[in-house]
Amino acid sequence: MTEDDYIRYLATVRWEDFFPAMIGEHLAECHYLFLGHSLGDWNLRVMLHQIKRSRWIGPGDSKIWAVKKPVEDFESEWGTQNQIQMIEADLSEFIPDLRRMILDQVPTA
Repeated sequence: MTEDDYIRYLATVRWEDFFPAMIGEHLAECHYLFLGHSLGDWNLRVMLHQIKRSRWIGPGDSKIWAVKKPVEDFESEWGTQNQIQMIEADLSEFIPDLRRMILDQVPTA
């Protein structure tokens, strides 16, 4: 049994049973951004399996990004296999840049 086999086993719990329908509906329309979390963390990998299994993302519908530094080789490989874009960036620089980009998209009154 591999680590990924065990994670897939953990992912068999139905998350839909833990979230009100309204939240599940919202999650089905979201993109996902994980900041500073390693794909070495089983909890994150289980969550990513659940997102896909619960059809909270569809092929090409939503995107998943994970931002951290450094990005380990296994994280890049696992991310590629699971349609997760790994972004290698220092959060102290990434977050202010992201904030500026978002504010630039918000219309001013």
